[in-house]
Amino acid sequence: MAHPLLHSKSSVKKFGGKVEDYIHLHNWMDETKAWVGHSYHRMFRHHSEGIFEMEKIFGSSFINSDEKVVLQGMLENNM
Repeated sequence: MAHPLLHSKSSVKKFGGKVEDYIHLHNWMDETKAWVGHSYHRMFRHHSEGIFEMEKIFGSSFINSDEKVVLQGMLENNM
């Protein structure tokens, strides 16, 4: 299983900005690894309902450090 840091670096490559712009989002998506130490952890948040839940918590978009608006596309890359 990939670490949230690796996911964050991937988001930087795809959407610009810095790792710090994304790490809290990837940490939230993958905190379910503490519940289930297997790829099955993805069943809790790696789907469209998980995206809607994340939007309720973090907002539907944000401006990264490169002043680009991102969120929906970044989340869909995690599915």
